[in-house]
Amino acid sequence: EKNQPGTGLDLGCGTGTNIFALAEAGWEVDGVEMANIAVWKARRKTKKMHNAVHIYRANVVNLGFIKKEYDLILDIGCFHSLKGFERGLYQKHVNRLLKKNGTYLLYTFLKKTNSQIGIDPVEINKFRKLFTLISRKDGLEKGQLPSTWLEFKNLDS
Repeated sequence: EKNQPGTGLDLGCGTGTNIFALAEAGWEVDGVEMANIAVWKARRKTKKMHNAVHIYRANVVNLGFIKKEYDLILDIGCFHSLKGFERGLYQKHVNRLLKKNGTYLLYTFLKKTNSQIGIDPVEINKFRKLFTLISRKDGLEKGQLPSTWLEFKNLDS
C-alpha cells in the first residue's frame, strides 16, 4: 500500500523535477512555485506529461485557493527559507491539505546558530504537534550544512 499512487503536492516545486517523477509513477500531482522562470519551465515540461499535473504560481503561505486534500505533501528545501510568521501559515496549510493517513516529507537544513538558514528542534516539535514523526534521517548537504529528512504521517485527524 505504501507505494500506491495517489494525489501529491510539491511545495516549492521549482522546475518540477519531483512532480514529474511522481507523475511518471502514476500520481496526480500539483506543484506550487513562486519563481516565474521556474513555473514557466515546469509548465513547458507538463505539456509532455500524460498524467494530471498542475503547476500553481503562488506563495506556499497563501494556499487558501487549494480546496482538495493530498495523500502526499513534499517539501524539499522550501520551508527553511520562510520567515517566522510565514512558517506558521505554511504549517496551517499543510495541516489542512494533508489527508488522514497522508504522508508529509520535509527536507530541510538544520540551524546551528541564529544566523543560519534552517530549522531548530523547537520548529520540528511544532510539526510533531500536528503530525506523527515516522522517521528522521540527518545528513550533510554538500558535506557541510547539517540537513534532515523528516517523514510525518497525519494519524490524528
